[in-house]
Amino acid sequence: GWHVLEMVNDMLDLARIEAGQLELHSQAVALGGVVAAAQAMVARQAQEAQVELAAAPVDAAAVVEADPVRLRQVLMNLLSNAIKYNRKGGRVDVAVEPAGPGWRVRVTDTGLGMSEEQLAHLFEPFNRLGRGQSAIEGTGIGLVVTRWLVEAMGGTIAVRSTPGAGSSFVVRLPPAAPLPARLG
Repeated sequence: GWHVLEMVNDMLDLARIEAGQLELHSQAVALGGVVAAAQAMVARQAQEAQVELAAAPVDAAAVVEADPVRLRQVLMNLLSNAIKYNRKGGRVDVAVEPAGPGWRVRVTDTGLGMSEEQLAHLFEPFNRLGRGQSAIEGTGIGLVVTRWLVEAMGGTIAVRSTPGAGSSFVVRLPPAAPLPARLG
């Protein structure tokens, strides 16, 4: 049931994005709380998949300008994918690191990994990168929505992957605006 709801929500978000009607509500967001919330929401999925889920402590100064609901959606999608495309006994690590004036969130897994050819098509809607016939559930639009959300929040997303060894997704976000600029 949750999987169907997630697919429907992704489809609705994609439709809103394509129609230019998806609104973001930007504010100062502490990354520690968002990472913890996203991790808690996928903890059962990780347990059922027998994948260890770990997050390094997050610096209290890690505050970005973002939509908190959509940022949690981004992290949940990255974590969910890292679990789905992992292996039994695998691992998913989350780290928050300074990145110039902003911050980056790194989600690294020990899963299936992707080839250069797959990476070239990673952000194409409905492209499951040859895994459409596998037992792994999905629609192939989660990363499309994720990329759009990250970019709409002024950030970037990058990925590195090695077939058979895993993937690392890095989301870089701008720092929160200083308080006087927020009140202006």
